[in-house]
Amino acid sequence: MKKAIIAALALSAILFAACDSKENEQSAITVADNSALTQEVYADKTEAAGVKITTTGAWTSYVSEKQTSAKSPQMRAADSPAWISINPASGKEAGSYTIVITLTPNTTGEDRTAIIIITCEDTTITVTITQKATKEDGEIPTSFDGKITGQITGDAASLADVVEIKAFDYKEEWVVATAPVQNGNFTLALPETVENNRLSSFNLESSITLSDANVKQTHINLGEGSCLKVYGNAEKLLGYVHCFSADKKTAIHAFMYVDRDCKITGSVDRDRVTYDVDLKTGWNIIYGKVLNNNVDFELTTTKPDVELRWSVRWFE
Repeated sequence: MKKAIIAALALSAILFAACDSKENEQSAITVADNSALTQEVYADKTEAAGVKITTTGAWTSYVSEKQTSAKSPQMRAADSPAWISINPASGKEAGSYTIVITLTPNTTGEDRTAIIIITCEDTTITVTITQKATKEDGEIPTSFDGKITGQITGDAASLADVVEIKAFDYKEEWVVATAPVQNGNFTLALPETVENNRLSSFNLESSITLSDANVKQTHINLGEGSCLKVYGNAEKLLGYVHCFSADKKTAIHAFMYVDRDCKITGSVDRDRVTYDVDLKTGWNIIYGKVLNNNVDFELTTTKPDVELRWSVRWFE
């Protein structure tokens, strides 16, 4: 009997020690604020709350739109959505980190969710970010935020100092924005609103339908006589800036500002141009596309699924 009691006590001590050991085990990842692990942001927000973590060693992460068991970095990269990015995405040693989460505006009209998977040693945590379909006021944001970001390549990149963009309101041109060029890169910020005295009614062919006859507009042409110009030393005009696809069949045709939502539809047989333009209040991008027969031309606000690149047509 005495031996049985001693054995039971010994077993209890072992079990207690094991439980105590488990309770004292430290997670390889500690999160400062667990509420940051599940976040919802509005469609026009470009940053979610940072996630503060402390790790006991090196850590890695990846982003996916679905929970995945993909092991290879290549598979993870292929699955990573373009609308969300994180920085830093890894750490080489133990320490405290704040992961900054950057988003692009959600113009899809639907909620979207991404999962950030963070791993350190044998510990994995997930951060779920849902970007809603609408802004706080219930509106769906427009697809263009008024910022024109581009890169000038070739000889013009080293010569360019400034880019300037002008709008045309059927009466006169006026400077909308200027920006410096640094290592060929530029970002032009168009004004959020345009004064009424800069706006004009549309001047369209009779075969074109405008959904609201009272709409006012101004536009920036990027066609043959581009209103986006690049200057070099002593304000010397170097050339006109365009944005084309590699085969030059698709391009940014214009930036257009309207004071209310409207649609432009129809065609001009003489010019073989078709309009399928859905404009939202503020600035919009209008794309030009040469159709399959290489004769007809379409103007649309639907973003093409081809890469567009900036180039300079030299001024002579």
